[in-house]
Amino acid sequence: MLRTPRWGYIPTPGPLMGDTREPHPSHPCPARPRRPRIRADQQRLGAPVPAIAAQITQALPITPLESWRLAYGWSRPHVVEAVGQVYRADGLAPPGLTTAMLCRWEHGQARPGLDYVQALARVYRVAPAHLGVPLSGRVPGWYGPRIPQPRQESPMPAEPPS
Repeated sequence: MLRTPRWGYIPTPGPLMGDTREPHPSHPCPARPRRPRIRADQQRLGAPVPAIAAQITQALPITPLESWRLAYGWSRPHVVEAVGQVYRADGLAPPGLTTAMLCRWEHGQARPGLDYVQALARVYRVAPAHLGVPLSGRVPGWYGPRIPQPRQESPMPAEPPS
């Protein structure tokens, strides 16, 4: 019987503990162990990154957006930082992008805005259309439909006319 350590984590058998079994079918992401293997096999064959991304998309049930990140072997924090560098290179303030937002985009739970799509395309060095994010006929994103803002009134003149 495993005792629960005081921090509440119960170690489970895995590759670090000498267990190389495939994950149980109810595992949240049964494809996770195959991701690095596909990338490494393709690299050994000398495949370019676009071919690796295509192979990952074909072999695993993930979106093209996530497959590009995995094809490069990058973590989500790395991509978030790279998008921030793209914004800074353009003389803009870093965006409020978080790893949670990127995760939602990668799993189709939300859609990035056009600015983010263009920045991600620059990070991955591909055309925005290759990221698998619909660019035309967009439906409302994560936060719902855009709310119309009231018109701004013109400023009052400094002095009344005489």
